[in-house]
Amino acid sequence: MFLVARRAVWRPRPAETRFVIFGQGRSGSTLLVSLLGSHGRTHCDGEILYSRLRFPRAFIDASAALHRGRIYGFKLLSYQLRDVQRLARPEAFLRGLGEDGFRILYLRRRNLLRHALSNLYARETEFHRVDGAKKGPARRIDVNVADVLEWIRVSGELASFEQRVLRDLPHLPLTYEDDLETAASQQATADRVFAYLGTETEQVASTMQKVAPRSIADMVVNHEELIAALRDSPHAEFLEDA
Repeated sequence: MFLVARRAVWRPRPAETRFVIFGQGRSGSTLLVSLLGSHGRTHCDGEILYSRLRFPRAFIDASAALHRGRIYGFKLLSYQLRDVQRLARPEAFLRGLGEDGFRILYLRRRNLLRHALSNLYARETEFHRVDGAKKGPARRIDVNVADVLEWIRVSGELASFEQRVLRDLPHLPLTYEDDLETAASQQATADRVFAYLGTETEQVASTMQKVAPRSIADMVVNHEELIAALRDSPHAEFLEDA
């Protein structure tokens, strides 16, 4: 608590190059934090606004100031901006970050079905695995179809919120499927990010391992029930690569 109060009032000079990874959880944000943080001059924090703060902007500035002389970034999940900090004007908050030099990296996951299943799978198993952890056989989970449809609905609403607050704001758009899902795409994505930040790129690497199986049949016990329900729903488009 003392550290939060101290950061809220202490305003030394921040890092000169700053960025924020903005988007939803389970969209590759932890992987992107890991990749960018492996750059020798970069420090990338995780979710520093995970609990409500009286002065969230001052806390961000103080966190950046701790890494003066380096590239500083942090992760801000869209629900934390909307539902945790409960800001009256979230778009003005992001705009203020941008005007003060924070570059916005907007990361999204295009397939909301896989996004929903990733969330549900993580709840039942583990969120992330790092190198050195024992890797056992993939588990299959039994899902409540109504829960999956609700996750898709909520994710779609959050995506609309994200697009609204980012309207007319300069940002670098990234998608999990195109830019992070395969190891082959990750270095090219890091190169794009560092070019956007105006700094020299480096070879990057992550300690994260993919947890969820690629195939829905390998992930979900009652996959046939799920697929049948989705075919009769407005979300059938997300079955294209199932």
